[in-house]
Amino acid sequence: MAELGATQVEWGVFSLEISNHDDADGPIDPAATRGLPMLRTALVVRDRHGNEAMGRFYAAVGRRYFEECERLDETTARAALLDAGLGAALFDEAIADDATWAQLQREHEHGRVALELAAR
Repeated sequence: MAELGATQVEWGVFSLEISNHDDADGPIDPAATRGLPMLRTALVVRDRHGNEAMGRFYAAVGRRYFEECERLDETTARAALLDAGLGAALFDEAIADDATWAQLQREHEHGRVALELAAR
């Protein structure tokens, strides 16, 4: 619908890795996960280039993962950034900045609370 101009999308992030994490296992190590680096990169894309760019990045990651069966790793992230017309270095910037991990956790929690309220 957004591609047709029928609606405007405001992208956010929600992580099943965070949702399904068992606190008894200790804190999440964001470097040892599959999807969290992609979400951290998506946040940097949105913050620097806007919602439309984040949508292009999400679509490129989805195409590479679901259609081309690529792994969710830094090679795929860099390639998806290029597919979206963005610089591959955004991945490095996202991972090097601990603030993206904190931002991801905040946005995830916001989404979790919104889903919980909607389910009432």
